[in-house]
Amino acid sequence: MKVLLNANICDQQTSAIANALHEPFNTIAHEVSGDYGGKMDHLWIDFQLVDYDLSARKSWKFRFQKRVSGHSRLTGINDPPKFNVGHYSVAPDYQHLVAIPLANVTGYALRLIYDSTSILSTKAKSLGDFDADGFRSQLASVCASHGFDVVGTTR
Repeated sequence: MKVLLNANICDQQTSAIANALHEPFNTIAHEVSGDYGGKMDHLWIDFQLVDYDLSARKSWKFRFQKRVSGHSRLTGINDPPKFNVGHYSVAPDYQHLVAIPLANVTGYALRLIYDSTSILSTKAKSLGDFDADGFRSQLASVCASHGFDVVGTTR
């Protein structure tokens, strides 16, 4: 399973945060990608950096799609379609996010993402016996190897 962590929906207050999360998200996603059984070939988690009190856009609950088109009318990108994709978003506490030092943002974001992966445990059976516990354990281990304790408290 290929994991993708994104922080590409941001506003003016959080664009520096999006930039700061890009490299650690890519590194951790690459290292946690692997075989966890089941039928999910891709897992996309979006960390959304907008104030939902002011935005019409809301976070997405977990959904599993058998086919996702690679075509985007918005960007003009035309990639091949992806199959067996799990996708959802994580909406942090916006006021807390913009108040904490930039150096602490990655740890905060990764803790929220780790916590959010508990949804995979409830969906494991419908995902063809996906090893959610193994995935969560690997995610915690990879984050710890980069100096981020994700199993602790989120604040």
